[in-house]
Amino acid sequence: IEKLKLDTNRLLHTNHINIQFTLSSGISIYPDNRMKDLLNVAYKALSTANKQGVGYSVVFDKNKIDGNTNNPIGYDEIKKALTDGQLTMYYQPIISVANKSIVGAEALMRWVHPIKGIIPPDLFIPMAEKTGLISELGKFAITCTIVQLAQWNALGFKRIQVAINLSLREIESTNPHEHIAALLDKHNIKASQIKIEVTENITMNNQEQSYKQFSKLKALGVDISLDDFGTGHSSFSMLKAFPINTVKIDKSFILNISTNKDHQNIVKAMIVMVHTLGMKVIAEGIEDINSVQILEKLNCDYIQGYYYGKPMPVFEFQEQIRADKQKSDENNILDIS
Repeated sequence: IEKLKLDTNRLLHTNHINIQFTLSSGISIYPDNRMKDLLNVAYKALSTANKQGVGYSVVFDKNKIDGNTNNPIGYDEIKKALTDGQLTMYYQPIISVANKSIVGAEALMRWVHPIKGIIPPDLFIPMAEKTGLISELGKFAITCTIVQLAQWNALGFKRIQVAINLSLREIESTNPHEHIAALLDKHNIKASQIKIEVTENITMNNQEQSYKQFSKLKALGVDISLDDFGTGHSSFSMLKAFPINTVKIDKSFILNISTNKDHQNIVKAMIVMVHTLGMKVIAEGIEDINSVQILEKLNCDYIQGYYYGKPMPVFEFQEQIRADKQKSDENNILDIS
């Protein structure tokens, strides 16, 4: 490790470039750890190294590092879930405030493990991001959603728009527009039925690259939604810099909006600002009728939450669409953008 630090340090100091370099590392050793566990325990050791400070190296020791902390889900398990068909998409309805009709849905990944049952994404997405599997999960979500939309369209279901979550890292490091364009063409789906929801509330690594990717998605006719709005500076930066159609107000402002006057005022200001910029607003985290009535008075466009439906498997969501009496033609559906 020390030699690696020195070698890299020399590399970064060539050509009159001065960069301060530090390297933290997590190390796993075979046969002290099983072959299939080497990558997982190395990440746990790295997490311990990062907690100690800058430039530390830690060798995994099961007597000193809790093997059950950080990421209980392993790389091999996620890879197997992808290849064995254990992953599926659930759908949560998005409702028009004006007529209380379903106009869209958010596609949410679920892992149906044969032993552990349903595993929510917050337990496996962090490992997927660290290992690079996140791009494969993103492609899976896009493929499943577009195939499902094609099936619903063919069966005569109400035409809706579905939001797919992608992180900024995925958008910056891959070309999602190419994958989406190929699938839309293959399944004869209009791009306007797809919305990409940007989920990471972090500063962009490469704003120019992100802008290019967003622009390519927009050129296809795909809508862009900004999630978790109001929780950080980067949300406001993206609002100014990128071609966004819809802003989703974070549920932390919505859950107690009926009793918290400050949150009501904040949400009102957000809605006015977003509307002024020519965008639409979705409020998530709706759990009671009082919240619905307040958001209606505040001129919110769309709402989403357990009051109208939890994330649900395909057949259950289809029943919700079927029960939704009001019919909308394709032009009305696109009003969600």
